Amino acid sequence: MLKSYVMSFLAMTYYPLLTIPTVAIFIIFFFFSSRLGTAMKPIAGVFAVVLGGVLLVYNLDKYRLKKQVREIKNAKEYDNAVMLGNSFLLEKRMLAYAKRNLKEYTYDSLKKVLYGKDKKGKDQLTLEFAEGTVVLPVGSYAQAARTAAFLKTVSDAVPEGIEPEGTGRLHAIDMTENN
Repeated sequence: MLKSYVMSFLAMTYYPLLTIPTVAIFIIFFFFSSRLGTAMKPIAGVFAVVLGGVLLVYNLDKYRLKKQVREIKNAKEYDNAVMLGNSFLLEKRMLAYAKRNLKEYTYDSLKKVLYGKDKKGKDQLTLEFAEGTVVLPVGSYAQAARTAAFLKTVSDAVPEGIEPEGTGRLHAIDMTENN
């Protein structure tokens, strides 16, 4: 299941890059096949080369990600993980997909938990690890507070900009305000 989620993240990354040249090629051949056909063939050829290049990079990334998933120890555990954005949270570790790479983090190396809003005004938590930074989009302030409570119980990091609320259990993160 983890593999299918990660492959869908990759597909969403490449979707616009694959769609635009494909649509352009079809438009060129459909509308310009009868008139101006010879003049438009080189332009269609350029789009075909661009499409081929994007497909090559996509398939190389797909192969690399499959290899990264195979290298994760106990990857089956992530089937029961809590998912926030492109990250999978477990009791002692988490897996994050960012910039076309998978990276596993342990909460022991968590330094900071920062609450804030992104450019569009949506809630997010920024987790600063010794190895890098992970941004977790959350649905609401309450979910961010429950996530901060969980992270406070599994690490020494003190949340900034948010007051942890809730039980501090992993699966409490997904609970709605009514539960």
